[in-house]
Amino acid sequence: MPIVQDSSHIGIKNLKKDSTNATITENIKKARRSMYSLMGAGLHGENGLDPETLISLFRTYILPVLTYGLEVLIPSGKNLDLIQQQHKRWIKQILSLKLNVADPAVYLLSGLLPLEAEIHIKIITLFGNITRAERSSLEWRIAERQLQIKTYSSNSWFIDLKKICGKYDIRRVRTVP
Repeated sequence: MPIVQDSSHIGIKNLKKDSTNATITENIKKARRSMYSLMGAGLHGENGLDPETLISLFRTYILPVLTYGLEVLIPSGKNLDLIQQQHKRWIKQILSLKLNVADPAVYLLSGLLPLEAEIHIKIITLFGNITRAERSSLEWRIAERQLQIKTYSSNSWFIDLKKICGKYDIRRVRTVP
């Protein structure tokens, strides 16, 4: 059996160092290819479809590819900046806006949420799926244990979830219902 430095499982890169960056880079490449494949259908700025349809296409076909797997890896810092910049650049390109347009204006005009909020929604949805599972399921038991035992300074996914819920003033995450 050969020793490998990286592997991929259901589209999520697994490396010894910085799996999040590798996954984000791959997601950006795949989302860019999705954008280019929709150019023929009118997904471009000035001569294309109307802005509502463009944003709908972006939300339906490109955003899921761009954010795939990030509810598990939870990007932060430089990795989050990298994917957010690409996200904003594409929205500006689709809406035919100049690159120096303020970010709040981009989100107001497009009706889209910032990418960090989209990822947070996916994280909270994943946790909701875990908590709605049977109490005897492995995921439910892991969630219960992690939420009861891990400290706030831990590097656990469930602790990151607690921090995200605190950011949105969601208080009832201490224990699994």
